[in-house]
Amino acid sequence: MLRDGVYVLTYTGDAYAARGVFVARKAAFFGVGQTGAIYEGSFWLDRKTDRMLVDGCVRFRPGTPLIFGGVAGDDGLIIPFKGQSTAGDPYLSYVYTIYDKPVECALEYMGPIPG
Repeated sequence: MLRDGVYVLTYTGDAYAARGVFVARKAAFFGVGQTGAIYEGSFWLDRKTDRMLVDGCVRFRPGTPLIFGGVAGDDGLIIPFKGQSTAGDPYLSYVYTIYDKPVECALEYMGPIPG
């Protein structure tokens, strides 16, 4: 399960690999990817399966190259996503499918939220 804190996310798709910084707090997350994409959503532990479930979305600015190929259009792009992973700590890895293309993700805990 994610604990409150700061994380680095490394994600790899068909087009390229990138990194982002994420903050998790009280079962919610917010992050910024290296292309400026904004991520937000929530997560919870399914106690029956001991898996962490994620429900979120990512917002891309117009013209942003997409990790799975292509480019966000003139109006940008919002993609909802859902996923799950083992409830490991401090390192989680999982694969999302976006537009029928796999995106591999690795999330590493860096430390508590400053301040």
